Amino acid sequence: MRATSFISIFLLSLLFSGCSFYNEVIKQSANEEKIMQVTKKGEIVSSLETKSVLFATYLNRLEPDKYKDGEYFLINSYINDDFKDIEKRGLNNPFYSIELGDSRAQNLKKPVKIVYLDKDDELVKRYSIYNRWGENYLVEFESVDEDKIYLFYKHVDYGEDRIKFSKNILEY
Repeated sequence: MRATSFISIFLLSLLFSGCSFYNEVIKQSANEEKIMQVTKKGEIVSSLETKSVLFATYLNRLEPDKYKDGEYFLINSYINDDFKDIEKRGLNNPFYSIELGDSRAQNLKKPVKIVYLDKDDELVKRYSIYNRWGENYLVEFESVDEDKIYLFYKHVDYGEDRIKFSKNILEY
């Protein structure tokens, strides 16, 4: 009788812990899906060679209560043959620029603030597409009164890439 009780209790506890694990996996998958929906990739390519790769996550869509007084992006930037000096690397590279605007590329706005984030920063761990060679930044722009906004990632010689984001919040 004791063995049957023990087995019953063991099976019930296994069942409940299994459901808990299942629910946690579902929540994690839904969160990853949200992140993927608001993360876009841009590239600067010249002569079939990738010069730079940029991943941008639109934070206003992930945390609208926190990021509401501007347009906020978590950006991971990798530049081939980038400067060694941290002051000139990534988004601080003098040959590259990033601006925000509408589809017509009118009234482009430069970042209000660019903050370098260490790879161990909580924001990077929570939302970033991991690229171990890239530099991570929190970038703030003034608000844009358009439903669709564009990041314009440019190089002085190699051209630009437009990265489109929607400000409309989808139900998840």
